Amino acid sequence: MTEDSAPEYRRVLTPDLVATARRRVAAGELVSAVAVDIGIKHTTLCAAVTGRSWSSVDSVVPPVRRNLPSDREHYTDDQRDAIVDRALTIQSQHPTLTIAAIARLLDLQPSTLRVWTSRHRRAQG
Repeated sequence: MTEDSAPEYRRVLTPDLVATARRRVAAGELVSAVAVDIGIKHTTLCAAVTGRSWSSVDSVVPPVRRNLPSDREHYTDDQRDAIVDRALTIQSQHPTLTIAAIARLLDLQPSTLRVWTSRHRRAQG
């Protein structure tokens, strides 16, 4: 069986696939969409794209760290609102995804996203 004909979620990541995935996610594609296209579990690809694995590719294409403030301390209200809007959009487009899965896609802790979305919904009334 060749790599291209491997069943869904059975392909093996390569440095070229990781670099391509990082470029696509950096350009705005969802990790889950790229994962389906490549044939890799989204959790595996998320780890590779964000640099939790495949650090050997970091010098070729840096890890994608979306939604993180540059000082890694605090988010502004505008940043939080934009992230919550993005999360709610993802949830409406992919209703089977859990908040935890969406949080991973957005490089957030699930508990953080739960709190933010709860506050957002209360504020919307």
